[in-house]
Amino acid sequence: QQWVDYTGLTLEESYGHGWNTPFHPEDQRRAWDSWQKALNNNAIYSVESRLRRKDGVYKWWLVRGVPMLDVNGEILKWFGTCTDIDDIKLAEETLRKSEERYRKFFEDDLTADYLSTPEGVLLDCNPAFIKMFGFNSLEQAKANPMQSLYVNLTDRDDLMVRLQSAKKLEILKMIMRSEKRQVINIIQNAVGVFDESGKLVEIKGYMIDDTERMSLEEQFHQAQKMESVGRLAGGIAHDFNNLLTIISGHTFMAERNLDSRDPIQAD
Repeated sequence: QQWVDYTGLTLEESYGHGWNTPFHPEDQRRAWDSWQKALNNNAIYSVESRLRRKDGVYKWWLVRGVPMLDVNGEILKWFGTCTDIDDIKLAEETLRKSEERYRKFFEDDLTADYLSTPEGVLLDCNPAFIKMFGFNSLEQAKANPMQSLYVNLTDRDDLMVRLQSAKKLEILKMIMRSEKRQVINIIQNAVGVFDESGKLVEIKGYMIDDTERMSLEEQFHQAQKMESVGRLAGGIAHDFNNLLTIISGHTFMAERNLDSRDPIQAD
């Protein structure tokens, strides 16, 4: 009776293959193929599909059919059930969209994001991470342990020790290297993922390449040093020039008072 009430079909309309008519047009072929496969193999029929309600609205159902066999293994009849799974499918769709949004955010993020195990196995990373460290693909990145990216392994060890106690670390400055052994100055935020027993099971990291900024900062500092030296040299030259002016002036006045035949005139 629940089938009749839901679909709006009478029992007579449901007989034969009439039970297949409420299936959503996009699901009918798949449902029918699954039915034929179960029929040919005397197997349980099970399919998730949208069924039309009598008011025209489609909802998700789990449709199952269990064959009853005779002594010769031939099918005598089928026992069918329809279970309402619309809320479950809605939750799955919501979760899928949420995961898609997270994945898009992860993929589009300009920082180099990664997920790894405490042992250094890279589980996932975004394109920015692959580009930063000079890998050609996600597979190549995963083939390299995280330890191989650190110039000083003590930085990695310090990260693990501090993360275990602090759970979350911010603005860590460290030196790392690319797949081609190029040095990269990194600023990293790291978040630990822990199980119920408090054991660190995963590390989520977010990295920024600070190499160019540090290079520009070093150039600026060098320019400041040169400017300071220039000012110092300019000041000394100015002071020395003042002394020379005084010496030249007194020499000129002394020269005027000397007899032109005086031997000191040449000095």
